[in-house]
Amino acid sequence: MKTGKATGRAFVRRWLSAVSALALVLGAAQFTFAAQASADVIGTSCSGGAIQIIAHQDDDLLFQSPDILRDVDQGRCVRTVYVTAGDSGYEDDYWQSRESGAEAAWAQAAGVSNSWTTSTISLAGKSVRMRTLKNAPNVSLIFMRLPDGFPLGTGSAAQGYQSLYRLLTGAISKVTAVDGSASYTGPRKGRLMGL
Repeated sequence: MKTGKATGRAFVRRWLSAVSALALVLGAAQFTFAAQASADVIGTSCSGGAIQIIAHQDDDLLFQSPDILRDVDQGRCVRTVYVTAGDSGYEDDYWQSRESGAEAAWAQAAGVSNSWTTSTISLAGKSVRMRTLKNAPNVSLIFMRLPDGFPLGTGSAAQGYQSLYRLLTGAISKVTAVDGSASYTGPRKGRLMGL
């Protein structure tokens, strides 16, 4: 029984380390382009607010509320980075519907129509898709679309058992977005490197 608990704790520590490393990389990248993104990418300037780096398309509104909703109400910048596609090993229409659902939820939360602009921005040296709410341009969603790792980090057969956990533990040498838009290699000096 002790071995199972130790193994479970070790998994949790490794998983938290992996998520923390990714968060640091993405957070640093966000601060690098934040000022320019406000003016150039979304066509408006906003200040303050928050950036959320989360796994799935429902985690932000479930776990970051009501703080981020207050930021939206006050016109502050709200940026959400969805690390995984939330694909659960299913076909493209599944993860695409999750993205559409996130957009509809954010439009509802902002009290505006569900109308978005699409741009491609550079995040940590990779091109990623960003959606900006037209009538509340202080709200933007960034989709990295990495394969869902499942609770134990094993990944799915549909995505070749790719996961951030397996990447960071060295079980695989790279992980590729479900739409093929970007690939990432394992950690070097405490950060993920682009391929």
